[in-house]
Order: sequence, then structure tokens, then C-alpha cells
Amino acid sequence: MAGGTAMEASKARHESGLIAASAWTAAYDYFHDSYQAYYKTGLRAALAESGVRLVDEPLHRLPGLLHPVRRVRWARQLTPIMSRGLGRVIDSIATVIAGHRTARSREFHSLAGQYEFTFDSGRMLRLVVDVQDAGEIASESLLKKCDVYAKSNYRLDYRYPSSVVPICNGNRVVLPHLSLLRSLRDRRPEYDVCFIVRVWGGRDEKAGVEHNLRLLEAVNKARCSKRLLAFLVTGDIDEQEKRLRAQGIPTTRAPLRLRELWNASASALMNVIRLGMHNCVPWRFMDLIAMGACVVFEQAPQTIWAPPLVSGEHYLELGAATTADLPLAKDADYDSIPARIESFVHDRARAFLLRSRAAHYFDRYASPLAVGRQLVAHVTRAI
Repeated sequence: MAGGTAMEASKARHESGLIAASAWTAAYDYFHDSYQAYYKTGLRAALAESGVRLVDEPLHRLPGLLHPVRRVRWARQLTPIMSRGLGRVIDSIATVIAGHRTARSREFHSLAGQYEFTFDSGRMLRLVVDVQDAGEIASESLLKKCDVYAKSNYRLDYRYPSSVVPICNGNRVVLPHLSLLRSLRDRRPEYDVCFIVRVWGGRDEKAGVEHNLRLLEAVNKARCSKRLLAFLVTGDIDEQEKRLRAQGIPTTRAPLRLRELWNASASALMNVIRLGMHNCVPWRFMDLIAMGACVVFEQAPQTIWAPPLVSGEHYLELGAATTADLPLAKDADYDSIPARIESFVHDRARAFLLRSRAAHYFDRYASPLAVGRQLVAHVTRAI
């Protein structure tokens, strides 16, 4: 049951005897709660269809206080102040407030959410949702202690134990904006190509900079209407800015507001994006398929979603392949990009078909509710 209907999902849970569910939370941890938000939202919605409530099991005291404190601690605009010592003071105070509680597994990992499901037989099953960008298992210890281990960046070239299942890379940023994103699906294109990109990537953020620059330069040469913007964040930003602007490619050192980014994306026939850190499918892909965009990756994804994304059906690709050890594609790959984009733009019927398929894939398989149903189905099948 990949996405499933509400009736199918409710029937499966009723037949399995699922009666209760809980989620361990860590309010002050930098990654944990925010990176689990997409999956937790989906689980809550999916479980509610059969009257089961997802209950929080806080590892920290006063989570309602610690969540806003964490947001202030790591606010980008406050970084200079925090780095001068205030951050350590806030961390110390938060540690006292949080106290200490251990999950029943006796384990915690910042990038591995832990969920527990109780059945009327008295049996309890454990689900772990691993959101680490790299393909490695985030916690081998938790893998041994759970019944289902969902991996958001499930690599094509890895061999995982049978309890490890692929799941999409859920973007928490879209959660309050799903209605807005869906409303952008009917917008008519104002130009052919949008390529707005954060210039970083690879294993350590800096390794992928040159790849990003080469992509921008190649897309810029395509003979079509386009909107390009390079968001410069790491490495020699002054030199990057000089190089790109000499070719007429706009740059910025501040992120676009979400509404501006999404409006620009929705106004294009197709959107070029590149793979994320460790060559994972980036969060931006979720934004784009939610709005029904025709996505053009610079290379085929190296991870599996459920069901698998298919080239030519769910996305197009430019053939500029990189690996962790080789963060740059071949010169010929970049040289071929302008012609590839021009051929994609020329076939407008295919672009509109992919836009429709993207919206369908999101609603059926990648929306929070659909992902929640997938996770619950995996657990009930593990009984």
C-alpha cells in the first residue's frame, strides 16, 4: 500500500488491532524534532483516520518552553551574538531546564526518530525514521532494536537489512503551506526555466561549489527564457560573485523569502535543481512536486523513494553525474547541458505531462498523510 486510500489504511489498522502509538521527542536538540516533523505530522493524520492518537513522549521537560528557546539559539540573524559566548550560556540553561529522561530503547540519535505502536494483543512494535543525508544507517544500535527502520536517503548502491525500507525526504518547511503550494499548480508559465540554487554541496558543503557554478554557467547558455539566481553561502564568495556576474548571472548572499522562491518556481515551465548534500534528493524537490512543477535534476537521483522516482516520468535529467569521491562531472557533461535544456523546452507537451505527474505523485505518495499511511502500513505488516 504505497499511498493508499483512507478506507484501505483504516481497514489495515483495524484488522491489525493497532490501539495506541507514541513518538519520542527531544525539544532542545538542534535536529531531532524539526527533522521528524514531516513524518510525525503524517503519522498523526494517518492514525487519526482510525481513531488512534499519536502521543508525545518527551525526553526533555517543558518542551513548550524549550522549542522557542532552541529557535532563538540557532536563529541565523543572531549567529554573531551566539558565537561570542551567549550560545553556550543558553545551552547551559536549557540543559538544566530539560533534565534527563531515556527512551525505552536506551538509545538516542539526533537524526533517528523513534515511534512505538501498541496492538490489542499486547505486542509493541518499534519504528525508526532515519533522516540522515548520507546513505549509511544513522544508528546501528537502533536498527537492531526496532521492527521497521525507514530510511529517507535509501541509496541505490547500498545493501540494507530487510527491516530497512525507503521513505521520501520530507521537507518540514512546507507543512504550513500545503494549500498555497497546491494553489500554484494552475499557474501558466511566464518563462521557460528557473534555476535558483544554494551554491554548496558534496560531503562538506564546499566540495560541491564548483559543480554548482558549472551548472549555472551551462544553464545560462541555453537559448530560452530563464530566471537564474545563485545563493552564495560558502567558500570564496567574493570570487564566485565576480565570476558569475561577469556572465550576467545574478547572485545573492541572503536567501529568498519562501513566497518569492515559490512564485518564481511556479512561473517557470520547468525548474532545474541539483542533488543535495551527499547527493541526496533535496528538500526543494518536495516543494516543487507539491506545486506540480516539471523538475529537471542535473543527474539522476541516487536514492530511492517509495515508490521509486522514474526518469522521464517524474523528472528530467541533464546527465551531469557526480559521486562523493568525484564532486565534478565530466567537461562534456556540462557542455551538453544547453542543448538538453533547449530540447526539453521545445517539448512543452512533455513538460506539462510531468507537471501533472508530479502533483499526482505528491498527493498519492509524498504528502504528509500519504507518508504516514506508508509508515503505518510497514509497521502493521511487521506483526
